[in-house]
Amino acid sequence: MNVEAMQDILDIEGIVHFPWAKIWALLAFFGGALLLLALLVLILRWRAKRKGRGDPDELLPPHKRAFLELDRLDRKGLLEKGEFRKYVFFLSEIFRRYLEERYAYPALEKTTNEMAPDFTRKMGFSKSLGELAEGFFRRTDLIKFARFQPSVDEVAGERGKVVELIKATMVVEEKKSEAA
Repeated sequence: MNVEAMQDILDIEGIVHFPWAKIWALLAFFGGALLLLALLVLILRWRAKRKGRGDPDELLPPHKRAFLELDRLDRKGLLEKGEFRKYVFFLSEIFRRYLEERYAYPALEKTTNEMAPDFTRKMGFSKSLGELAEGFFRRTDLIKFARFQPSVDEVAGERGKVVELIKATMVVEEKKSEAA
C-alpha cells in the first residue's frame, strides 16, 4: 500500500456534543430582555396617557381649588358627626396647600412658629392679615395637638377665617397683577 494514498483516510472523531445549554441560556437572556423592554414601553405609555388625562382640578387656580376642597370637606359631614379634630386637620391642610400653591411657600413642612414671621415677610400679608393667619394656625394647633374640644360654632368660625384669608389674598394677588 502506498503511504501517500492513505493520507485521505482520517481517524474517526469523537462524539460532537451540541451546546444546548448555551443556546437555552442565550434564548432565555434575550427573551427576558425583550420582555423587560416590552414592559418598559407599556409602563411609559400608561404614564403618558395618565399624565395627559390628569386631574381637572389641577388646572384650577389655587383659590378655586381651595374653595372646592372646602366644599368637599363640608360634604363629608365631619362637623355633624362631632369629629372636630379630624375636620380641623383637613381644614388646616387645605389652607396650607393653598399657601404652597399660591406663594410657592413650603407650608406643609413648616410649623406655625416657623411660618408666623413669613406671613408678612415672604408672602406679603398685611399685619392684620398675618395676625389672622397666625391666630388661625395657633387655634387649629390647639385642637389638633392639645386635644382642645371646641364647639361647632368655633370650628365653623375657623372655616370662615380660612375663607376670609383666601379671599383677601386672592384680592391682593389680583390687585398686584392689575398694577403690573
